[in-house]
Amino acid sequence: MKDLNTQFNAQYISRAQTTLKPGQIDEKRSLMRQAYEDLILDKVSYSRKAGDKTLYLEIIDGLNGLIGDYNQSVTLRLSGRSTDTDIGDEAMEYKEEE
Repeated sequence: MKDLNTQFNAQYISRAQTTLKPGQIDEKRSLMRQAYEDLILDKVSYSRKAGDKTLYLEIIDGLNGLIGDYNQSVTLRLSGRSTDTDIGDEAMEYKEEE
């Protein structure tokens, strides 16, 4: 399953870097942001309950890797547009809880 997820993520990123999806960008951004926030709430809850934080830290490292890949594909996609002034403001990265 882990290998399939890795393959899916690589294929998704490859397609996202080469395919421009039309329309409803603000709505899609809002839905993506909400899904991200929900995921983070789940992970933070897990980190507070888990006695062993090793798995949590592995999950966070994996998420940050995916976030970096997705942010890079967005940056590459927007780099040719004239409206890319706020790319840095939209970048997401999860910070580990202390």
